[in-house]
Amino acid sequence: MVKKYRFLSLVFLSVFFAGCASAPPEPIDRGIFNVENVSEDKLAVLILSGYITVGEVDGHSVEWIAESYNQYETQTVKIAEGVHSFDVFYDNGITYTHVPVRLIAYLEAGNEYLLDSIQNGNKIQFLLTNQKDGSDATLNFQKLRGEDPGTISQYIKYVLNPTMDGNDKTVKLENKDYILIFKPDMIYEMTNKKTGESTIGRRGFITDILMKEGKTYLMEVNPEEISREDFLDIKDTEEFSQFVLEPCACTENSVSYVIHKPEELKGQKMIFMIVKE
Repeated sequence: MVKKYRFLSLVFLSVFFAGCASAPPEPIDRGIFNVENVSEDKLAVLILSGYITVGEVDGHSVEWIAESYNQYETQTVKIAEGVHSFDVFYDNGITYTHVPVRLIAYLEAGNEYLLDSIQNGNKIQFLLTNQKDGSDATLNFQKLRGEDPGTISQYIKYVLNPTMDGNDKTVKLENKDYILIFKPDMIYEMTNKKTGESTIGRRGFITDILMKEGKTYLMEVNPEEISREDFLDIKDTEEFSQFVLEPCACTENSVSYVIHKPEELKGQKMIFMIVKE
């Protein structure tokens, strides 16, 4: 019986020590990256998962180096909110990146972000996500090119890009009440089909940095008197615009807006067909 109890004790100790060995190591604190010396309440927290090294941030060399081949080893750093570029490496002792991968991301103060990786064969994909809601914090340049299925990207592709410098085309939008024409050089013309009254002016578009939402501004001015550069210098575009339209759906054939101005139409939805000429 004594031998039996000794055997069980050894088994228990083996399990206990194995459990201790598998506990994740303490995160490595990389301090604060705060070139502009913003206040503490303007900082975000960035967590680097195992196997990841960051060698450069915004052109500044850093040594956020994975110190072991332990997938549970993490590094943490506090970093000023804003847009940052990260040169990222991966090395798990078998698979590694030869050159850095550059990620550009927007980090918001008070949030935690995880810089993680996914290995698919010999390919490594880096992810930088907001821990609060799981959203992607990296800037999606596919959206700017109209290659993303989201509303803002499709709106850029079918409504805005054709009128850009180098394309210089006109986009005509029409419904039962209005004809809205977007011309090159940020000019628009709107005609009220019921009254026959037409207005002309400058137009702009502003979106948030992650391109989740945006607004088109129509400001009634004489384009010969207010240049595009002067228009872009106007600080409170929404205050001086007669129409403020938020695209909420867009396809190759139509665009839907939620109206923010004028006040008498605020909150209404307006759908235009994209007229192909």
